Amino acid sequence: MRTYVQLGRLGDILGILPMAWEQAQTGKRCGIMVAKEFADVLDGCDYVDKVVFDGPIGELSEAIKKAQALSDDVIVTQVLGPEDKAGETTYAKVEPHHAITDSFCREAWRLAGHRGFGTVPLVFNVRESDREKEWIPKAGKRGPRKKILLVSASGKTSPFPHGDLLKELLRLKFPTWTIIDLAEIRAQKFYDLLGLYEAANVLVATDSAPLHLAYAVPTLPVVALTNDKPSLWHGSPWRPQHIFHCRYRMFVERSVEMLRAIELNGQRHLKTPWLNPGGSIQIVQAWNGCKKEGRAANETWANSHASGRWVPMLFEPGAAGRNSTSVFGDDKHLPFVKDIIRNACMMAGPNDWICLTSAATCFNGDITAAILDLKVPGYAHRTVDGKQLAMIDLFAFTKAWWLDHKKDYPDFTIGDNNWNRVLMELVKRTGGQELPLGTVYREGK
Repeated sequence: MRTYVQLGRLGDILGILPMAWEQAQTGKRCGIMVAKEFADVLDGCDYVDKVVFDGPIGELSEAIKKAQALSDDVIVTQVLGPEDKAGETTYAKVEPHHAITDSFCREAWRLAGHRGFGTVPLVFNVRESDREKEWIPKAGKRGPRKKILLVSASGKTSPFPHGDLLKELLRLKFPTWTIIDLAEIRAQKFYDLLGLYEAANVLVATDSAPLHLAYAVPTLPVVALTNDKPSLWHGSPWRPQHIFHCRYRMFVERSVEMLRAIELNGQRHLKTPWLNPGGSIQIVQAWNGCKKEGRAANETWANSHASGRWVPMLFEPGAAGRNSTSVFGDDKHLPFVKDIIRNACMMAGPNDWICLTSAATCFNGDITAAILDLKVPGYAHRTVDGKQLAMIDLFAFTKAWWLDHKKDYPDFTIGDNNWNRVLMELVKRTGGQELPLGTVYREGK
């Protein structure tokens, strides 16, 4: 039986549990070695064997020896820890001897040989409803229960520097909501919070275990405030349920934007591919939100989005573990095209469409049918005052097409002048076609 060595902390253990669940569905049960202080989180999962290491998470070398004495198939997924030696020990027998993904979460999956991060659910199938009910607010006698806003602003590994400001902003903006600070709840088991999560309208969480636990309730809208020190790689990645994703250093600048997102999504019920398999084909529209200009284009999207077939996905600043600044050292913080499309794919099924636009791309009426009727990938040139320009302002392709051909597309940033020309040639080379003239346009640009 395979044994994963992930001594802690809680969030890191939760991060690899979906792999264990996926393996269990194929009859390949596995074990996870965890430090004793975090071991009871596995009591909620009867599909994985709990292997307890009676020592601190920094003693990774000793833990690996014990795991190898119990199993001839040991994989170490621990890339973070209280000692710098954690990563060094993990990569001792792995090529290359360093991380190559853009997040510590994805790196753990890569080390385990899995590529499905974000597409497999986090499952707790052993729960105690009586313990969970203890923390759920009851409806008042004179009316329905107030909206519930959960807040988690504490964390040991990635402390958030604006916790008091965050809580004060939430209290002032949402005085009629029931605001619950998760730091004040002493649940018997950490996963007993799931009942409260299922009852809540929104979770606001910094980069700690409560944020990772939210993945077990994919219909819960989440405001994710994630770490960016010493690098973006050390922060938790964006997930489809994140209605707002912000790095710590940008919190003050984007706090008003956060409050608006909570207000708009307080009654939202989210979808994920595994919740509605075989449902209607949908269109995931992805655009770069790292620049503020062009937001007026959203008004022209209303008719199309009203069809119920569209899932808008704004790619926020810091939504990936890298950008042009971290990779090239510039000061532009531009995202990579592949990262935008990857996040869109996390919201899509294999046959769903990815529609890549800019924030300023306008739709000439409802273009839903034009995209869904495509048999091959499509693209649309920019049109200004009825005249076609060289710039491409929209691409449409299925998730399956992208997964088949992404290896043929270079790793451009969204600021590179060639990114859309090269993508257009890839679309055309695989039989793609141009959408009708005037499908999309820019006003006076």
